[in-house]
Amino acid sequence: MRLITNQKLNEYLKELGQLAAINEPFELIRYRGGKRETTTMPKWEKMGCHTGRRTFVTLSLERGLRPEIIMKFTGHKDWKSFQRYVNITDSAVEREFRRVHAQQG
Repeated sequence: MRLITNQKLNEYLKELGQLAAINEPFELIRYRGGKRETTTMPKWEKMGCHTGRRTFVTLSLERGLRPEIIMKFTGHKDWKSFQRYVNITDSAVEREFRRVHAQQG
C-alpha cells in the first residue's frame, strides 16, 4: 500500500469539501502584534486532517463513546492534551439537558 503525505491528504480533503459545496462562511481570527485580523472564507478551505480529528472527537463524545476509548483511537496519552480537542456543541448541551430532565419529570 502506498501512503500519501498529510499535505496531499489535506489537498484532497479541501477538494472534496469544495465538491460537496461545504461553503458556509468561516471566520478566522488572528492576533498579530496585539491587533485583531479577521478573514472570512468558505469552510472547505479550512478542512484538513486536524479538522477531521477534532470533529471525530466531538461527534464521538456526543454519541456516547467514552473519552478513554476516543483517546485510544486518536493517540492522546493524557487528559490535558485531549481536552483541547473537546468541543461541546450547543445542540449536545440541549439534548443532554432534555434527556436528564425528561427522566425526572
